[in-house]
Amino acid sequence: MNSQMPTAEMLLLSANAYEHFRTCTADIIRQHALFQDSDAFRDTEPVKLARIYKTLFAQAWDQINVEFDLSALNWLENQPAFRMAYESLGLYQLTDDEDLARLEARIRRRRALRFSPWQIADLTGGYLRYMCGICLELYNYVTGRGVSATINGPVAIKRMTDLITEFQRLASEDFFPQESQKALLSHSNRLLDRLHRSDFLPSPVTRRNDRDLPARVVATGLIRLHLRHYGEGHKRAVFHLMGLPFIERLLEMRTIERLIKAEQERRTIRPRQK
Repeated sequence: MNSQMPTAEMLLLSANAYEHFRTCTADIIRQHALFQDSDAFRDTEPVKLARIYKTLFAQAWDQINVEFDLSALNWLENQPAFRMAYESLGLYQLTDDEDLARLEARIRRRRALRFSPWQIADLTGGYLRYMCGICLELYNYVTGRGVSATINGPVAIKRMTDLITEFQRLASEDFFPQESQKALLSHSNRLLDRLHRSDFLPSPVTRRNDRDLPARVVATGLIRLHLRHYGEGHKRAVFHLMGLPFIERLLEMRTIERLIKAEQERRTIRPRQK
């Protein structure tokens, strides 16, 4: 068991582990003979496909562990706070047989689809995605990026919006050819839409700059992680994760409940439309 707390760099490497796993899996799948023959792929029984997939997933996992330092994932998995959080979700690590059966069931449900390598990679990895998401929130916490985004992000977005709006005003001058105006306005409108998408830089649900701000910011990040993966804020899981060694100040359950409510309300607001 690795008890040494990972560095920020280690956390970032582990935060990106799922994307590395996904890319590596897709590369391995493309090289497999079965996936180069559409008839053979279509005629293969789901249970056999599931076994092949599990073998390929294991190869991909071994490969990225050689290429990248993913020790932060091992550290996280051994933390009591993480274990309690995961158990509070009602989840548990599957046995090999259970994992194979689940994979086969997913293949049967989507049998009519022609899987791409990326779709196949996405058939597994929920547990890994969850851990990677936690590592990213811890990285944002220890580096101060989360607090910086909360304090400076809205100001930066407003400034960029003002600059693009001024650009559009200038681009609308009569001396520009009409086709040039259309092109400039079209490109700038796309930029504005991107800036105001809820996933570009999510609006902070807490901005009061006090000593608890870093804790509230990381809690909000964890809440968003659970909403993305499980559709709920899962206050108990967030409460347990706030007990990880990195996080210096604990939050009361009622504070986490308020943050969940605020985040849910934020998500009901439709993004800005042009």
